[in-house]
Amino acid sequence: MGSLSTVKRADGTVQVTYKGMPLYTFAQDHAPGEANGEGLKDVGTWKAITTTAAAKAAAPAPAAPAAPPSRSGY
Repeated sequence: MGSLSTVKRADGTVQVTYKGMPLYTFAQDHAPGEANGEGLKDVGTWKAITTTAAAKAAAPAPAAPAAPPSRSGY
C-alpha cells in the first residue's frame, strides 16, 4: 500500500492524506513551488511536501530481480 490515501471528512468531503496525515493547501501560496506555510507552528509544525515526493511515495516498489535459472547437470 502506498503512502497516499484519502479519508472521508465529517462534512462528507474527501481529504487526501500522506502517511496518514491530512494534506492541505496554504492560503498564502499563490504560485507553484511556494511553501509559505512551511514551519508554521500554530497547531503543530507544518511541513511542505512536493509533488515529486508524493509521486515517489505513491509509486509501487520495484519488483525484485528474478533468480537466475538453475544449471544443474541432470
